Amino acid sequence: MLDLAVTLLESLDPDWSLATAELNEVLHGGLCLFLDDIRFTRRSGYVRAWAPATPRLDRLSWDMLLRANMGAHPIAAYYAGCTDRTPVSIGDVAGPGHWPRTTTYRTMQTLFEVNDQIALPLRAPTGAVRSFLVCRPTGESVTDRDRLYARRIQPLLIRVDSHLRELQRLRATVPDPPQPLRRAEEHGITPRELTVLSLLAEGLTTASIAGRLSISVHTANTHLERLYRKLGTTNRLTTVLTARELGLIAER
Repeated sequence: MLDLAVTLLESLDPDWSLATAELNEVLHGGLCLFLDDIRFTRRSGYVRAWAPATPRLDRLSWDMLLRANMGAHPIAAYYAGCTDRTPVSIGDVAGPGHWPRTTTYRTMQTLFEVNDQIALPLRAPTGAVRSFLVCRPTGESVTDRDRLYARRIQPLLIRVDSHLRELQRLRATVPDPPQPLRRAEEHGITPRELTVLSLLAEGLTTASIAGRLSISVHTANTHLERLYRKLGTTNRLTTVLTARELGLIAER
């Protein structure tokens, strides 16, 4: 998973399909979903990625299936009723015998032959949930090893997710999104460093950059030092001015 995180952080066009495939393999799943902007009160949400590939279901079909079944899902009900966002399995939050009686259980059994499940939530706005959901094949249960792995890998997934969202936001702020990425590559600046650079241009402190990207202040400082070296600058102001001259960030 660490190798995958590095790949995502250094990719010019990252997405979560690689992560769903990796989690599905490591946690011995029959199905892994990446669920985004789940809002239980509105019965809304999206399936952004899934593994393995399911030719009979496109993205719209996945979204419709999600919205139709989230109300009866024990993990969905658990996260809807509390602020806890630690990884949990169905066995952790549902009483014995409850899950098999739900329509969601029967749907998952019929379509995908999966049973027990574990969620790995990411950061999300208040009232929403973003999470990976790994589903074990019928007859297999989530183990203590799975729970331990999920708890250990969750902080890394949160940090990668913070980077990807900031990179997407950066692309949305410039007229021609590929240009800064191509220019950054020409100067040896990674997508991760470009994300830090864009936050620096917004006037964020090192501590604020660290908080936005879910990294330590030390790591944020390391990225800044690398930017200074690559751009031949010595402070925040000249770094931002140089970056704008080179077309690495948009003019304000």
